[in-house]
Amino acid sequence: MTSGAGMVDAIQIKKQYRGHFLIDERLIQQVQKHVLQFSHKSFRATFEFKGERTISSNDIDAIFCDSYIANSAITSLELEVGDFTDSAKCRVLFTNTYNPPIQVEIKGSRDASISLENSISNEITGAASFLWPPSHNVISGWFTGIALVLSICFVMFVFYASKSVPFWLLLLFLAMNAVSFAIGVFGQKLLPSIDFDFGYGRRVYGRRMRVFKFIFGGVGFAILIGVIGNLVSKQVGI
Repeated sequence: MTSGAGMVDAIQIKKQYRGHFLIDERLIQQVQKHVLQFSHKSFRATFEFKGERTISSNDIDAIFCDSYIANSAITSLELEVGDFTDSAKCRVLFTNTYNPPIQVEIKGSRDASISLENSISNEITGAASFLWPPSHNVISGWFTGIALVLSICFVMFVFYASKSVPFWLLLLFLAMNAVSFAIGVFGQKLLPSIDFDFGYGRRVYGRRMRVFKFIFGGVGFAILIGVIGNLVSKQVGI
């Protein structure tokens, strides 16, 4: 729809965010604040939990005080104002059930809609951690990249070096592909794209981070010990 001056009056925006996001109460409250500044009509917050249980309210603070928050895993969280019959509509969805993990839909006047999009985007990107802790998509990408490099090594060995592929290289190639496949199948449960840093989700996130630190800390310590041991052995002539 255009005005007499030829300017756009209304716009519809759909935006998706990928990666890993740590969502806390402050971020949800800030997004709610921006949405309510856009429109006060029919605001609704809906939290869906494992076990097909859902709670919703026009008061998000009341939801944060609900016992389900402390004892149940959230699968999706939706903030919505208005509906598609209204001139102003906004929907923000955070979900661990499918990708992309964050979706934003805005419908309204051009200037107000773009301003809301920028405000929400600033809040969401501030919660992004694209490399650590990694989501299953990121880790799957790492292993897929390694498998691709190993595939190139195969070609070089067979066609250029005229040699058979070493057994260790074949084993590593199969292992990388197996891990990549496993992450693709089970990764969403082990490495979700969204962690809710409040209530039950905070405990789950804390446990997973402790496991990550233990594993990667142990690997790093083993490498350090190996390097030191190698240097010492060279110095003493072993």
